[in-house]
Amino acid sequence: RAGLAWPMGAPTNGFPCWLYLTQAGLRFVDATEDHPLRSGFIERLVGRCPALPDDVASLLTDARRCLDAGLMRPAIVLMGVAYEVAVERIAESLVKKGHLQQVDVDVNAARLLGKVKAQVTNVLQNREHQFAADAACDFADQLRRRRNDGAHTAPTYGFEDREEAEEFLVSSGRHLPHLWRMY
Repeated sequence: RAGLAWPMGAPTNGFPCWLYLTQAGLRFVDATEDHPLRSGFIERLVGRCPALPDDVASLLTDARRCLDAGLMRPAIVLMGVAYEVAVERIAESLVKKGHLQQVDVDVNAARLLGKVKAQVTNVLQNREHQFAADAACDFADQLRRRRNDGAHTAPTYGFEDREEAEEFLVSSGRHLPHLWRMY
């Protein structure tokens, strides 16, 4: 169902004799890092982000299910929404800490992400954490733009590329903990 392999040589209503790996299956087998199709991917990601809101985990789980079913466009849109929810929670936390004002939070997603990114050096003292959080903000902006594209009736680019959707989910897992560190 996930498009990793095709069953071959199966008698009627029987088990296949062999499997033909697709390109997605080859990437899955060759993956050296955490792959979104490995079981427990979302749980491991949530474990790296203490106090991550349930709705972010739920949206990422739904995105993973869309990816499993071969629905790339909704998967990317759900990942983008999950990141926007995470950025909103981070911004609310920054308001409580005195780094942002409430009026800074009441803006659209692109401006809010810019306001959060502007606070990276004020919130994180470790230079490596600052660089990682900056990269996470850049990724979040790229995902936000792609989510916006997917939410329109005539997207600029198609959504047939499974590798793109997988990479967005892998990158979400890689970047979210660094962004969430600002919470």
